[in-house]
Amino acid sequence: MYPKYKKKSSVFYNVINLESILKKSTEFYPKELKKSVFNIVTVGRLTEQKGYDISIKAAKRLRDEKVHFKWFAIGNGKDRRKLEKLIRKFNLSDRFILLGRRNNPYPYIKECDLFVLPSRHEGYSVALVEARALGKCIVTSNFPANMEQIKDGKNGLISKLNDEDLARCIKDIYLNPELKSKLEKNVIQEKINFDDQINKLDEI
Repeated sequence: MYPKYKKKSSVFYNVINLESILKKSTEFYPKELKKSVFNIVTVGRLTEQKGYDISIKAAKRLRDEKVHFKWFAIGNGKDRRKLEKLIRKFNLSDRFILLGRRNNPYPYIKECDLFVLPSRHEGYSVALVEARALGKCIVTSNFPANMEQIKDGKNGLISKLNDEDLARCIKDIYLNPELKSKLEKNVIQEKINFDDQINKLDEI
């Protein structure tokens, strides 16, 4: 939009400490996650932006379609009571669990079967970088910032921003272990490296 400022601007992606995340992810095994069910994890503030209302409606669809899952939401926020009401409305108290804030969410991400980020909008998502760093199968919503990191069918699935398509993507992974394995393999093979971002700062 402003070509004359092109040489005066640069994009800096969020940088995270990958070594610290990998170390923290092994500190404990989350007691809430049972190997007998398909464990879904979402991390983010309990606000409209993060799409939890869409997730809860998708969870109802999955329950009605006999998918054997538990969905854990890590984070606090102003919409907690509203979301609790929606969970009760759909009788999902035993399926969609608001865990609140966790000082170390990484073992939950590491040990889950699927990481879901159903946000309505994001910047360059740190949560997605963290899930990728931990080699997880990912479903996320279809807006440009997310699609910078996730290529549909390659290292995750991209869902339309509605509960029907989100449920479809989750069910596809639930029913297809080969698809899940392929997506995880591709994620693990990716090289997440922030050297170029650090170099930009050094140059400045």
